[in-house]
Amino acid sequence: MTNFISKLTHKLAPPLLVVGLELNDSAVRVLDLKRQKSAFYRLPPGLIEGGMIKDRVGLAGILKQVYKQVAPRRRRPMSAILSLPLNNVYLQALSLPRVVEENLAEAVDLNLKMISPIAVEQAYYDWQELGAKSAENQIELLGAFVSRGVVDDFVGVLEEGGFGTAAVEFKSLSFTRELLAQKIITPTESYLVVEMAAEGLNFILVDFSSPIFHYFYPWRLIQGEARTINIDDFKRVLEEETRRIINFYATHRSGGGISELIFLSSVLGEEITSLASSKFGNLKSRLLEGETVSAASGAARRGLLPRGADFEISLSNLSAREVFEHSQLINFLGVWRNLALTLVGFLLILFSASDFFLRRTGAEVAREQGLSLAESDIVELTELKQKVEEFNRLVSFVGEINSSEKDLGPLIEKVTDLAGSEITISRFTFPGAGRPITVNGIATSENAAIDFKNQIAAQPQFSEVSLPLSAITQTSEGQVFFTISFKVNSLAF
Repeated sequence: MTNFISKLTHKLAPPLLVVGLELNDSAVRVLDLKRQKSAFYRLPPGLIEGGMIKDRVGLAGILKQVYKQVAPRRRRPMSAILSLPLNNVYLQALSLPRVVEENLAEAVDLNLKMISPIAVEQAYYDWQELGAKSAENQIELLGAFVSRGVVDDFVGVLEEGGFGTAAVEFKSLSFTRELLAQKIITPTESYLVVEMAAEGLNFILVDFSSPIFHYFYPWRLIQGEARTINIDDFKRVLEEETRRIINFYATHRSGGGISELIFLSSVLGEEITSLASSKFGNLKSRLLEGETVSAASGAARRGLLPRGADFEISLSNLSAREVFEHSQLINFLGVWRNLALTLVGFLLILFSASDFFLRRTGAEVAREQGLSLAESDIVELTELKQKVEEFNRLVSFVGEINSSEKDLGPLIEKVTDLAGSEITISRFTFPGAGRPITVNGIATSENAAIDFKNQIAAQPQFSEVSLPLSAITQTSEGQVFFTISFKVNSLAF
């Protein structure tokens, strides 16, 4: 019985499908390890620059195409573990005494607010334990910080493209997870990983299975005013930046130096190998093909974790676990909605069949008018008539339920007309009869959003119009996201 209920629940409300998604200046890559599906799209210049979205509309259009390539055939929710570029994500390793372990979350939050490189009220930040190499009286932690505007832009454009967001991490965390999964690195050593990416050089310092420092060096700083990159300038910068990070590790971490250098590149393999052996001969080094490791595959591996067991860093307004709990609630409500619809459909079929049977029985009785009925037959016929009347009443009730569905077209058209040219509506949410309708959208300014709310409030068909200040979010481009809720008194527009 338990197995049957589990299968029924899976059919009515399938579990959340989570994919890995890497989005940077040059490309978007999506990977679904469960279904072995992937998509890659090279982005034209100008959509994302320096890890920040510049053309939201163009990027959303591309994401819609990518979504169609990886979306399941049957309707099923799909969310992404989003891996951000390194450019705007700041890492900070810290240690706390074990005496604070009982109130660890509060102690870490206080320390992160004190060391945040950007204003805390304008940042998303999170942390996770490093675990390995912690002293007996110390807890090693990793904190990460990013501007709210950057994350909100990425999450918003993902939503416009059709993707939900299960968690927001960053390239160095995704990379490290994938390197460990492929056993390129081990959990007990320290590494400097240098990736030659399309945007520039990504330096990732991995200490005991976790990134503790990362750094991005764009190609334009090497190229300067020239049209091409000089190979001698490239080798000079690669040597200088690599040596600087090696020295940084030696002065900031105890227990020895970096164990190995790992270079990921599809070009200049001979030059990189020669530089590593001549300038860093005291360290082991490896050169791997650039496509060996991707942030999308590392993020996709995180997506394989049970959502309730995901406690890794997530740089958004909800932790990965809170996103999971929200999804579970939606699935639970979906199960009961689908069960109710299934039950009503079953009863409708049952009543239709009963009606057909009773009508045929009545016709047969009518054909036998000359037949005298015994007293017991009369009683039985009376009971049968009562059942028919009860059945007809139930059929009428079901019909009333079906006829109660409203045509929401005039409502949507009315609100859209009120929006005007300064408002772009992205979503309508209709939770059910008697409950407020929610409208999500983008306004050119906060005043435009407030004017839109006032226009809705001025309509006699609407009431209880609300636009909380907490529902207005400023973007880096000067626009605002907003959420307005209101009740509908009448559809007579």
